[in-house]
Amino acid sequence: MKNKLSKLEQLLKDTNTKQEFNIVEDLKSLALSYGVVKSREFRKKLNALITKYESDELTAIRQALIKKCQNGDTQAIKLYADYFKPETVTTVDDGLIEALEGAGKEAFKDEI
Repeated sequence: MKNKLSKLEQLLKDTNTKQEFNIVEDLKSLALSYGVVKSREFRKKLNALITKYESDELTAIRQALIKKCQNGDTQAIKLYADYFKPETVTTVDDGLIEALEGAGKEAFKDEI
């Protein structure tokens, strides 16, 4: 089992790429572009995501690694985190927090 993980790790090192596999963030980004970009551009983005998750050479490696992670292999979990988790988390500011703060100040202005 350790030998297989070593092979997976070597394959990842050989590709010398770190691909972001965060389907939730990718789908959120796609949803934000809906209605903003033309339908042709939206279709391009959608097809690019499909290609990314379906036919990328790292997909097979990632799927094998996920299987090992689900079986509780801690070395596989560490390897997955090293190669497939985003390095930074970016939050999209949609203005909701600012709007809630403003509404809260307005609603409680007599109590402050």
